[in-house]
Amino acid sequence: MKKEKKSHFNLWIYLMITVCILSSSIAYSALNANLKITGDVAIQKSNNIEITNVKLLESLNDAEEDDKPIIHPNYTDLDFCLYNPDSVITYAITITNNTSSNKTISSMFIDRTEGVTGGPADFLDHVEFDTENLALGKIIPPSTSKTINVKFYWYNNTIAYPWVEIKVAFEYNNYSSSTSNVMQKAESNPSANSYFLNGPIKRDEIRDLFFSADGCIESGDAVHAVRGIWDVSVNKNGSILAIGEMFTNGLNVTFYSNNGKANADSSYLFSYLDAEISVAQLDTTNVTNMSSMFRESTSRNSDLDLMKWTFENVTNTNSMFYNFKSIYKNFRLEMDGAKSFDKVTNYTNMFYNFSSSNISDIYVTYNAAGNWLIQRVEEAGIIDGSYYVTWH
Repeated sequence: MKKEKKSHFNLWIYLMITVCILSSSIAYSALNANLKITGDVAIQKSNNIEITNVKLLESLNDAEEDDKPIIHPNYTDLDFCLYNPDSVITYAITITNNTSSNKTISSMFIDRTEGVTGGPADFLDHVEFDTENLALGKIIPPSTSKTINVKFYWYNNTIAYPWVEIKVAFEYNNYSSSTSNVMQKAESNPSANSYFLNGPIKRDEIRDLFFSADGCIESGDAVHAVRGIWDVSVNKNGSILAIGEMFTNGLNVTFYSNNGKANADSSYLFSYLDAEISVAQLDTTNVTNMSSMFRESTSRNSDLDLMKWTFENVTNTNSMFYNFKSIYKNFRLEMDGAKSFDKVTNYTNMFYNFSSSNISDIYVTYNAAGNWLIQRVEEAGIIDGSYYVTWH
């Protein structure tokens, strides 16, 4: 009788274990189906555009990878060493569009890896990169990938700090088929510490600002930059690109475009700068608002050439040159009054505090519009005879 009870007990244990195993198998199968688990990956497919792979391609002249890349959706942390002035290391960064719509890359820039404080304060001013196949504004179709080769080396072959821990970041946008080449507005609440046109460089870091209308670099070509390259067109279609580079005089920002046009609202566009400002080639045909355009800026040029600018649609020049200054004792402002100011209705403080800006020569057209400009200057309190008016 005892033997029979023991047999029943063992059978009960066996049945319980069998039920548990079957339940676990069914639960695992359901989980596997839900998460789409394969033999290698146990995460659900993303519905974003993101970095999916980073691979070391080449290391030359004692450059070496110190640690494996850490991948995030829109940036990757790289850890490598450039021991010699001519050390070079190249990575291949793959970005995959897992969405159902066409996407583009709108910018690429470098920064310190978050939390890393080692190295000199100007560390980023010494690390340069070249890119191949970046193609800002170009289509990345759904379910496709794009690989960008990025080469790192020392600017001017000067070693700043051999251990490089750096973040390479990208920004993405929906693809725009628009061919419009209009520049975006200034960032919200511009100041000396704001990031110029939402790029990687602060306004007070810029020492040279140049607008080139001779032709746009091909966004698929290799480009050279120390901080970044970003799309400053309204539609993020690659029609106006800005590149931040380090030269002996400091950080330079150059705009490349085929006949790029300023935004209708160009208020604060070149405000809070301490730089050589060379924007004569910018097309201002569509601009209506130039308020505070050069507010609180200091020019490192001997002149500000706006002779090719047009003003026929401008209605607001309020505080346009508010506290504008120059580092030169004799500075020349060139504005062609023949381009008309007939529609301007708000010109309050257009030349506020102009008397302290070292302006010694104003070059204007001898007509009613030119006289209008001089009246605005005189309204700022400049004593007649403290500057020359060159009429043409």
